[in-house]
Amino acid sequence: MISGLIDFIGKTINDPIRHENEQDSSLALMRKIALLWLPFTLSFLILFLICNLYISALGMLFISINHFICIYLSTKGYNKLPRVLETIVPSLSIFTLACFEFPVNNNIKLMIIILNLSLVSFSFIFFSLKEWKYMAIGVALIIVYGLLYEFLGPYFYRGNVNVLTDSFLFESSIYLMSLVMLCVCFVFFKKMIENQIELIRRLLQESNMQKELIQSQKDYVTSQKEEIETQRDEIIKQRDFVIKQKEQIEQSIMYAKQIQNAILPSQELLKEYFSDNFIYYKPKDIVSGDFYWIANIGSKKIIIAADCTGHGVPGAFMSVLGITLLNDIVRVERELNPEAILHNLRERIIKLFDKTEGEYIQKDGMDVTISIINTKDHTLEFAGANNKIYIISGEDLHEIEGDKMPVGFSYSNDPFTSKSFQFKKGDSIYMFSDGYRDQFGGPNTKRFQSRRFKDVLKEHNSKSMDDIETAIHTTYEKWKGYNEQIDDVLVMGFRI
Repeated sequence: MISGLIDFIGKTINDPIRHENEQDSSLALMRKIALLWLPFTLSFLILFLICNLYISALGMLFISINHFICIYLSTKGYNKLPRVLETIVPSLSIFTLACFEFPVNNNIKLMIIILNLSLVSFSFIFFSLKEWKYMAIGVALIIVYGLLYEFLGPYFYRGNVNVLTDSFLFESSIYLMSLVMLCVCFVFFKKMIENQIELIRRLLQESNMQKELIQSQKDYVTSQKEEIETQRDEIIKQRDFVIKQKEQIEQSIMYAKQIQNAILPSQELLKEYFSDNFIYYKPKDIVSGDFYWIANIGSKKIIIAADCTGHGVPGAFMSVLGITLLNDIVRVERELNPEAILHNLRERIIKLFDKTEGEYIQKDGMDVTISIINTKDHTLEFAGANNKIYIISGEDLHEIEGDKMPVGFSYSNDPFTSKSFQFKKGDSIYMFSDGYRDQFGGPNTKRFQSRRFKDVLKEHNSKSMDDIETAIHTTYEKWKGYNEQIDDVLVMGFRI
């Protein structure tokens, strides 16, 4: 039985894992206190039994049972009850012993008071600060027990003190065991304090490591911040440079637009030939690859609409080139045959671009429609390269197709052909590029297509050309909606 008790105490004391895993560290401390005092209370129990001090032995037995109860309750996770028991029971038991057994022996009285102080104080002095009420209870009990002992002790004196209480052996045993208990308490709590100091040292070390880590992270963040600020400054510098370049380019393109507008014939010139007319000209970018050209030589009025490869600045260069070549072919060389004009224009463009790499020969060119109106015999001669014109006469819309090849490099270099149409007064002629009918939009984001374009022209043909231009613009914007304009747009209309 005794060996089993010793094993139980040893396992309980030497079970650091269970101690470390307890939720309340004060419970672990309570268990250690109970285990610390248990051997001494058992020793006092045996000593008092040997000396026939049965009341004292009963008190020691009561204290020993109290220690076992505290150990059991602390293992079950109880909190308040073990603290109350470990505080009240030992001090109350020893007070009772002092009153009944040792009222006349001052030395033993002093020893009992010391034991009382040590048992009670060590039971609560290391509790957490939030449990201050238990500390207050312990202090109050010591004071109350001391006062009660002084005032009530003589009333319990029976006059039959066992001779052993005055013997040297008994007193020596009491003093020796008290001294041992105090030394053990000192060693125990000294070790506990050292452990706490070591724990604090480790915590401080970890805190310093955390501080160093935080400082290193702070330094890293600072360096990253400086790097980001440097990159930001560089980006801002590049952004300002790009903005400045963009402004310069836009200024250059705006000036190019003024030049292109100066080269293009004015609408007033078209009005000199046809009083009722419109020119709906909508570049995708600032400058356009679509252009129109007008000339009057004798009784013939030459109207040309062209769509150059590309749009924007490249298309604008092509349009300037096309206008320059047409001025030379028609105004200088007096070529008035529409298919001959297309053929001559194609030859010159191929010759110009033959100086560049072959891949550009296949790309650069233009789609052109030429209408030459003879006011004497009321005929219209037409030639087209990858484009067509519409003529509305009365209620009928006539579609005159051009040849399926561009003005430029093509795998088919067949000669262009011309077609004639006998018109009468009041007929309307419409020339255009493919930008209008190819625009995406509508509820399903599809192309506008030629069918819808012809419907718009037929629906509004009875109106003036200005009203037709308004209808064309409104229909186009409504169809396009929020979609991007995909190409330059050119639509010309005039009534004979």
